[in-house]
Amino acid sequence: MDGLPMEAYASWIRRVAAYLIDHMLGLAIGVALGIVGGLIVAWAGGGARLQGVVGLIVNLAMLAYWVWNWGFRRGITGSTVGKSVLKFRVLSERTGAPIGVGSSIGRYFAHILDAITFDIGYLLPLLTAKRQTIADMVMDTVCLLDEPPQVPSSRQPRPRPRMALGVVVLAIAAMLTVLACLNTTSHWVCTGGGRYPHCGPQVSVGPISYGAPKVFDPYVQAALVTPLWTAGIFILRRYYRATYVLVPIAGIVSTTVFAQGRYEWGWRHNWFAFLACVGVTTAVCVLIARSITRSVAARRA
Repeated sequence: MDGLPMEAYASWIRRVAAYLIDHMLGLAIGVALGIVGGLIVAWAGGGARLQGVVGLIVNLAMLAYWVWNWGFRRGITGSTVGKSVLKFRVLSERTGAPIGVGSSIGRYFAHILDAITFDIGYLLPLLTAKRQTIADMVMDTVCLLDEPPQVPSSRQPRPRPRMALGVVVLAIAAMLTVLACLNTTSHWVCTGGGRYPHCGPQVSVGPISYGAPKVFDPYVQAALVTPLWTAGIFILRRYYRATYVLVPIAGIVSTTVFAQGRYEWGWRHNWFAFLACVGVTTAVCVLIARSITRSVAARRA
């Protein structure tokens, strides 16, 4: 490993992107299991004991994902899901082989040393010759790139069908963004009044009134608008194909932040906050994709 150039090791931005993929996948699994568990509890009529059992199952499933991804998978193959997507592996600096399950789990907790140094340890790959964090130095590991596939340069002429598809996707994203802003600040999308004008016309069945749902639910907007902007830019810029995994991640992050903001930070009728959430999430994904594409294209050249 001592004779390899710095370019043979995974860059800091690539490692950050892999970290985000792994943790966003875990978040998506947790959210999906929580929704399924909530539906099961509601179907069974609730109950504290059943809620506790469902919560325990969700937590055990998340623990199983963590052990599989950061323990077995990385220990045996050298790659977590995120590292596989971005084409690099964690290997022993001395042997060049995967480090094993026990050492892989130990390396995960060794990152505490990077955190307690005011996160300076996480920035060391920007400065060290082998792009190592403190945890890498303690565990004698390096993040080594796989052989990258042929990647088209972003400066090559773009086919017309691809440009047309990108324009269509961006147009849809722009339309949904406008509708989202109008829906956030007004009730014009509702078709009726009644006791709850925000929810549409009322239908009474005995003593109970049911409101028609809004046409454009805020969570649907948050889940669709950001991925569409991200995908449209990726298509037009012709970024490296592996970076398209950031599109669903953008939706998950944007939805999570938007949900937190609506109920915790007072964003309920603030379309500036919605646009900021969409813009920042999209910009971060585009910067990551741009950096990865340029890095891979440069190595191929």
